[in-house]
Formats: sequence, structure tokens, C-alpha cells
Amino acid sequence: MNKKKAIVFDFDGTLIDSLKLEADSMLFAINSFPNAHLTVEELIKHYGPTEKGIIKSLVDDSYFNKAYEAFLKYYQKEAPLYKVPIPIIKALINLKNNPNISLFLITGRGKDTLDISLDVNKLNNFFIREYTGSETGVNKDVSMNKLIDDFNLKKEDILYIGDTISDINVMNKINVDILSVSYFSSKEYHELLEIKNNGKVVSDICMLETYINYYIK
Repeated sequence: MNKKKAIVFDFDGTLIDSLKLEADSMLFAINSFPNAHLTVEELIKHYGPTEKGIIKSLVDDSYFNKAYEAFLKYYQKEAPLYKVPIPIIKALINLKNNPNISLFLITGRGKDTLDISLDVNKLNNFFIREYTGSETGVNKDVSMNKLIDDFNLKKEDILYIGDTISDINVMNKINVDILSVSYFSSKEYHELLEIKNNGKVVSDICMLETYINYYIK
């Protein structure tokens, strides 16, 4: 295995336990308008695009601007309650201080909320570049290929760290190594991750840095 030169993090479910924040913010915005009674279960079925794309698909065009404004306002208010855990912060600091490693972020969420959460967690300057999602659907493969072109990297130089089955499928499709994390997930989802990415699933948040070091030392 090649020693990795670039560590690329997902955001939601990987650096921060933010599923509830995202869902509550979108539900608040969508259900503020007439004839909207969306549940979290119904909302999750629309995941894939950015929050802006999801809201666009679920409210009338005439309500969209107000709905998105309400979403961002709610998110900004609640974001300080959702912090990146200290073991992850320590791992990021050590990686950033490693002259042989470049840190990037690829997420499916939108830039507006990512900037808010990075600011709240004082992570604005940790990543060389952040690649965000698409309003039309999952685009992590596109983002990864763009990162490779932008920084003249080889796929074997990169480790992606994500938390979903979808992340595994996408990275396998484009031949990029992936380390999965399940410390914010249920036991049942952890078992699914183990089936798809056997031996490469971090279940203990305090072990994240140890797993990463295996790829860079």
C-alpha cells in the first residue's frame, strides 16, 4: 500500500454528529409554509443533493427564497450546539502539522452551512480546499476527480474518510481508498459498514488517529 499524501474528510457523520441539526433546520424551513407537514423520515428520502437542492424540491418556487433564508437562520442559531469532538480536533491538528500530509474536505452539503459550522468549530483554516455538494444529487466522485486534477495527485496517494455505504460505493467506483467511521452510527449500521469495508471501520472515536497513522507512516 502506498503511503498516503492527502487525507480527505467527509463532514457530516465523520467530523461532526450533525444529522439532527441538518434535518431540524430543513424541517423548520419547509414546514413553515402552507400545506407542508413533512416528517424526518420523509425528508431523509430526499437526501443526496445539498440542502438548497432538497428544499427546492419540497417547496413551491414562490416560497423557496424565504424557506432557504429561514433554513440558514435556524441553522446559524443551532450550529453552536454541534461541536467537533476533541479527539477529532486533536487528530486534525496533528495531521495539519505533518509536512508530508495535505488535508482536504469533500462533503455533500452546501457551502453556506459548511462555512457556518467550520467557523463555529474554528476549522476555517484546516483544509487546503473544501469541495461541497450539488443541488442535483450526489457528486463526491466529481469532487474527488476535481481535487485530483486541481492538485496533480494520484488516486493511490489519497485516503478518503467517510461514514456511509454510499461513500464506500463511490470511492470503490473511482478506485480511491476509503476508511469508514461508525462512531456516530447505530450498531446495525456499523455492521453494514463492516460488511462493505471489512477491517477498515473505526468504531471508537479515540482510535481515529491511530487508524489514519497506519496509512501515512
